[in-house]
Amino acid sequence: DLYVTVVDVTGSIDFPRDPKDAPFLACAIATQADFLITGDRDLLENPDIIPTQIVSVAQFTIFFQWRDLTLAHHPLSTSGRDWIAPP
Repeated sequence: DLYVTVVDVTGSIDFPRDPKDAPFLACAIATQADFLITGDRDLLENPDIIPTQIVSVAQFTIFFQWRDLTLAHHPLSTSGRDWIAPP
C-alpha cells in the first residue's frame, strides 16, 4: 500500500551551510518527524539543528534492527522516540 500525506509547510528555517536543504528541515519540523533520513553530508554533520533525528540510511537500519531485537526480548524497554544508539 502507498500512503501519502500532503503537508502545508508555512514556516522556514535558515540553514546557511546549504540553503537548498532548508525545505527538508522545514518539512521535518512541520510534520514533527521522528527521523530525517539522508545521505546529505551538510545535514548529517549538523544533527542538532532541529528536534528531528537526522540520520543516514545505515544508522536508521541499525536503529530498527536493534529496536526489533530489543523489543523481542523486552517488549516495554523502548518508546520509539527515545533512541539510544546500540553499543
